Amino acid sequence: MNIIICEDNEIIAKRIADTINELNSKNKYNFEIDLIKDSDEGILEYIRNNNDKEYIYILDIGLKSGRNGIDLAKEIRKYDDKGEIIFITGYSYMMGELFKNRVRAIDFIDKGSIDVYDRLKETLKNVHYRNNIDNSEQNIILTNGFKEYVFNFCDIINIETVGKGKKVTVYTKDGVYQFSKSLKEIEEYLDERFFRSHRACILNKDYVKSINTKLCDLYVLMENGQKSLLSRNKVSELKRELQLDK
Repeated sequence: MNIIICEDNEIIAKRIADTINELNSKNKYNFEIDLIKDSDEGILEYIRNNNDKEYIYILDIGLKSGRNGIDLAKEIRKYDDKGEIIFITGYSYMMGELFKNRVRAIDFIDKGSIDVYDRLKETLKNVHYRNNIDNSEQNIILTNGFKEYVFNFCDIINIETVGKGKKVTVYTKDGVYQFSKSLKEIEEYLDERFFRSHRACILNKDYVKSINTKLCDLYVLMENGQKSLLSRNKVSELKRELQLDK
């Protein structure tokens, strides 16, 4: 996939480029950097003239001149509806603006965090797998310390938050794993076979055995015998998804 970087800090732009090149050299990925710009100048024209490519856009919000990163993303969507947008910015308080403007960014990375470039690597890896592996073989990569775990979607039974939601437990056919992630972060990379049954649970519809709709004891029974959390306002939607309302 081709990458366009729009970042007005030359040092950070270089670190982003070095991160991408490191991924390519160590993991044999095929990311190619097409443009590195410090403003929006020339970006839209370039996209219009090269609309046969698949793009990942890595954008800052505050730029040297012209549009800010969010306005640029809105314009990009007029020409590229399928491109992947990643924000790396110091304007973390503007995250809500992304949802308000519906630019469908897949990640919002705070420049102030200590794991900026590790987070970028993880996001790019997930984009790679999502775009290059057949749906039946689709994977998600999650990290725990220095270890990386690759989970095939068809092996994941459900994912639940732990405690106050700063950690998740991933239940698979082969075992149980825990990561310092939020459900929201993981949900962005999952496909249509997964369903958010509760604010603290995402389940794989392929493993649903039955639904207990007794209001005082709502849950989804999975094929491995596990009871997945189920919200009252999600019962009808899940039934429709499973075609149980016919």
